Amino acid sequence: MILAASRDVQKGGRFEGRRVYQHNPQVLFVRSNKDENIRFGEVIAEKVNASQGPVKICIPTGGFSAVDREGEIFYDVQADKAFVGALKAGITNEQIEIMEIPGNINDSIFAEAVVSKLGEMLSVG
Repeated sequence: MILAASRDVQKGGRFEGRRVYQHNPQVLFVRSNKDENIRFGEVIAEKVNASQGPVKICIPTGGFSAVDREGEIFYDVQADKAFVGALKAGITNEQIEIMEIPGNINDSIFAEAVVSKLGEMLSVG
């Protein structure tokens, strides 16, 4: 998802013709495409690789937002897979664990899994 101003999605704007979700009167989101998601994955991997300690990355397999789930406006399995693939391909630090968790990022099953992983990390010592 990309945060955008209304002028960016209007005719002639840089996101013209893209899928847009108006979150509220001031905030518009534009659905990121496959190429953008590949770049996002690469950038995040680069930054996470610099970590000094253990890292767990939890990826929701059912979407990254309320409007990125099956049947919603931003649902795009290929774009999501492009992000995940680029992220996984870019991780070189052996202290980084990537976990794919069923459900959407807003689902309780995902939240419970993340809290459990955080608890495991905090109890190590």
